[in-house]
Amino acid sequence: MTPLTAGSAIASQFSDKAKNTLVFGVVALVGFAVYKYVSIGSSIAEGLNLKDSKEDKRAKKVVVSFEKSRDFKLAFTPGAWKGNFSNVITISPIEAIKRAKVINGAFGGLLNDDEEKIYGVYRTTPSKASMVKIAVAYWVTYKKDLYQELRSRLDDLEMEIILKIVKSKKDYTPKK
Repeated sequence: MTPLTAGSAIASQFSDKAKNTLVFGVVALVGFAVYKYVSIGSSIAEGLNLKDSKEDKRAKKVVVSFEKSRDFKLAFTPGAWKGNFSNVITISPIEAIKRAKVINGAFGGLLNDDEEKIYGVYRTTPSKASMVKIAVAYWVTYKKDLYQELRSRLDDLEMEIILKIVKSKKDYTPKK
């Protein structure tokens, strides 16, 4: 006797009401299993960075918004200053190169970037005018756009931390 014929023989002994209850129970069980599979699959996908979490989506919006802001232009776009450094106190070119090298050195490889070193560079940089000098030094030293390099190496949550630091800094320190 095959399992199919055995199942048919057992089912023929149930009443119609019992058969309907059994079918409903099986459908509910399958539905629950699919629901759990999808929710577990979603959690696994988030854990493997295959799917953005709510926090990641929020951070991505912050980053995109920042890229359209005045702060972005002042901190990462040398043309925004148009050579107006004569009345502004900034870090020296040598200091800018040192900081650019610290940032580049923090890019360890595929998975082991040292974000804290990068945060430290931005935390200790006095103004957006000095930050743009680091971006220029990075370009001169490595022939790469610093902001694009940060975007490619860091996730949106890590970028959001840098952007908060940048926003907290004054635009420049005027010479007295």
